[in-house]
Parts: sequence; structure tokens; C-alpha cells
Amino acid sequence: MCLIFLQTHGIEIPNNLEELLPEIETCATLIATIQLCGPPEKRHLNLSVGPVLQVIQENIDQAEKSSYKLFFYASHDSMLLPLAVSLGVFDDKWIPFAGDLRIECYRDTIGDKYIRTLYCGKESPVTGQQSALIPLSTFKSVIGEFRLDRKTYDDLCETQKEDEERHKLELRTGYKIKITEEATTAAGM
Repeated sequence: MCLIFLQTHGIEIPNNLEELLPEIETCATLIATIQLCGPPEKRHLNLSVGPVLQVIQENIDQAEKSSYKLFFYASHDSMLLPLAVSLGVFDDKWIPFAGDLRIECYRDTIGDKYIRTLYCGKESPVTGQQSALIPLSTFKSVIGEFRLDRKTYDDLCETQKEDEERHKLELRTGYKIKITEEATTAAGM
């Protein structure tokens, strides 16, 4: 947000705009959330973060075999926001500068694995959980709704492109185009 940039660098913001900052931030956050995640009734989070969640899960699963003790992913808020929404930890506020999402792995003395989530430095329970520390299996079921392997992701993106092209054609011609299974079979699709 441009006004936050000005504030961060000590540049004065006109008084009439400063009064509106909370409202501007709320609207900007809502617009960014809808753009990056889809509207609440039709989220497309699997296309936003599906492959990233797949990599995170693979790294968690392989952590014991790996010599790495830390996996660090750097991104912009345009990736952090949909990740936070997909986990249910997003607080509906603009992500602060250097905001972070931490997924920490733990193992108890009998070998059971747990995940703890922190968003912007605070423990944040994932969707449907009371605690930020949960069993690994619970964490996997939460991200399973959005996690996508590469092939599925590519297939979904291709389908979406086809739908967009059909919609553009419908707008140009004024005709509603319905593609049936028989038509796709006959066309060799």
C-alpha cells in the first residue's frame, strides 16, 4: 500500500488521508483477499497455494531423512495472504512488513509428530483447531483441502484457460456455448 510506504519512510501523509487510513487498509485488504483467494463463497485457494502446500508437506514428510533442520521460503504478501487464508490463520488485516508464517515440526518422546503454526509471530490455530500445536495428521487434513500435486495443478489451470476462452467467445458472439461430453469425444479431446 502506497500510504504505508510513505509512513514507513517518514514521509508526511496529508491529514485528510491519514484519517482515512483504517478504512483504506480495510478496503485494500478485502480487495487483495478477493483477488488472490477468490470471493468467500468461491475460493480458488488450491490454484493459489496448492503446489506450495504440496512442497511443504513433502518437506515435512522427508524431514527425518534430510540433513536440513530448517526450510525457509521467502515470498511476497501476495503468496503469504492466500497461505494464511488456506490455513485459517489470516486475521483480515493487511500483512505487515516482514510478516511471516511459521510451520514448526515437533516430535514427542514416543515419536508422535506435531505441527505448531505461528502467523506474524503469534501462535495461530489452523482452521477448526483450538490450539496452535496439533498432531501432524490433523495438519495434513487441513491442508489436504487445498494441496495439489503438479499434474493436477496443470490440468486445473488448463481447464480454467479453456473456460475463460469460451467465456470470451460467448461475450463476442452473444451465443451461450455448451460443450457436451459427446462433443469433446467426437472432437478427440
